[in-house]
Amino acid sequence: DGHPDLPLTIYLRGGTYLFKDPKNHPDNPYLSLQRGNIYITSYPGEEAVIRPFYWPGNPSEYGDERAFEINGSYENITFDRLRFEGWSVIFSPGASLAAPPMKNLTIQNITAGRFTRRNGEPTYGTMFIETGYLDNDVYGEGKQIFDNPETAHYQIEGLLLSHITVENLDLPINIGDENDANVKGLRITHFDVLNPPGAPGDSASDAFAVVNSSKILIDHCRIQNISDDGIDTKGYDVAVVNTYIEGTGRNAVKFWKNGEIINTILYNCTQ
Repeated sequence: DGHPDLPLTIYLRGGTYLFKDPKNHPDNPYLSLQRGNIYITSYPGEEAVIRPFYWPGNPSEYGDERAFEINGSYENITFDRLRFEGWSVIFSPGASLAAPPMKNLTIQNITAGRFTRRNGEPTYGTMFIETGYLDNDVYGEGKQIFDNPETAHYQIEGLLLSHITVENLDLPINIGDENDANVKGLRITHFDVLNPPGAPGDSASDAFAVVNSSKILIDHCRIQNISDDGIDTKGYDVAVVNTYIEGTGRNAVKFWKNGEIINTILYNCTQ
């Protein structure tokens, strides 16, 4: 697109789309989104289902397993009213610390299920969203929680995850770079994680893992059956409000810095 500052809306008509076949774009095997001011949605009254080209099999590499990789200082990106099936990771956004942060990313009214694993191996976790790993190690090495939330250089400012339902998933939200700053201004609202008893995954398979972030509101969410923590936040100014958490392998909610739990039900959690 030669006019990245011009707002662009892409409507997907109802039906099923097979996406990111590398034979169709050999020069860009990851087929990353490379602009802001974009709105991608189903056509009104219809539902677009986005599946990978290898459906119903498994991906074989990093680029195949991700639906949307977004890496850059883009602003105003919205995904709305879509269904995803067959991916390992659906959204992978972030921005380099050498550039301004990504701003105003909205993902809303999404359903996702029938997740797959790279080469079918259980060692590769399944995720709805995973922010980029910067590898700058601004705060050192070895899982360092930052101590300067007001002055940190974040990779994303303004991330909204709203009215989302995912099924049978290891680590739905992985905002997880341990040694760099990730998100400032995060709201997770009406996000339902619906796993069967005996949820998939192993250790470090939290429902919401939010690391080195600040100004976080988690409200009106539902988490059912996760193998590790329900909500694990290594960040500042966190509120968990009007949320239901049932069946965690470890902690229901864990705050490494400051946080509040308000009007929230924790049921059948191990610790």
